[in-house]
Amino acid sequence: MRVVRGTAAGPRIFFNIACCYVQDVQKLEGTMFPDSPILDVRVRKALQKAINLDELNKSFFNGKGQPMVQTHMHANSPGWNPEWVTRFPEEYGYDPAAARKLLADAGYGPGKPLQTNLHVINLPQFPGTADVVEAIGGYWRAVGVDLELPQIDPAEITRRQRAFGFKNDFFISGTSSVEFIGTSAYWTSIQPRGGYEDPTLDGLFLKIRAEMDEAKREQMWRQLGDYAFEAHPSINLFWLPAEGVVNPNIVQEYVYPGSITGTWTHLENIKAAR
Repeated sequence: MRVVRGTAAGPRIFFNIACCYVQDVQKLEGTMFPDSPILDVRVRKALQKAINLDELNKSFFNGKGQPMVQTHMHANSPGWNPEWVTRFPEEYGYDPAAARKLLADAGYGPGKPLQTNLHVINLPQFPGTADVVEAIGGYWRAVGVDLELPQIDPAEITRRQRAFGFKNDFFISGTSSVEFIGTSAYWTSIQPRGGYEDPTLDGLFLKIRAEMDEAKREQMWRQLGDYAFEAHPSINLFWLPAEGVVNPNIVQEYVYPGSITGTWTHLENIKAAR
């Protein structure tokens, strides 16, 4: 038996932000919860910089996770900007002192701590994610966040998301979706809604969706990525390789898409060894 690893970047884990719903989706104006503390980009950036990704990777993913520079764009994605990698340590890197400074700049501190909700969820495709959530909760509390760790039935979460019932909440999420689907589902007001929404991201994505010229579309992806890199519409964690154990005397080849709904798909593509 031997371990084989998928080569297509797809499976990944991150925190979806539920707070910021576009009020008027026709005009792309306004937000439903203008009092949500997560609307402040300094807060989102602070929570990102409070997380020790290297420690998490070694502790929970055996060091196999690839730090997520962009939530839905990988190095082989259209519009990829190599400058994001260079700027990543400053913009996203672990720095508790900088996290506290950002929170203070946003008006939060010992006398008025940031209050938010980090939901404890176990994802079926990434077992053990509840432990990851609680570890990140520890990082956030260490920089002064007044944190609740609610555990709500998944059906109730879905119901409340559809009713825009969350305005100051973070949910650990996993997907293998390609760039187009991931951006649409988690960063726009296009159905299904329930993630971070921003009129600027909406407008950029709608232009991409309407453009048929590949070169122009790639430029638009770069523009969207540049904006998202500084807007922090997600809390980035890791791209995770798909791995499986096979008997090389039985399995000769397995070509699969790598980015459909889960980790392994299209088992009919397995070719038997001769």
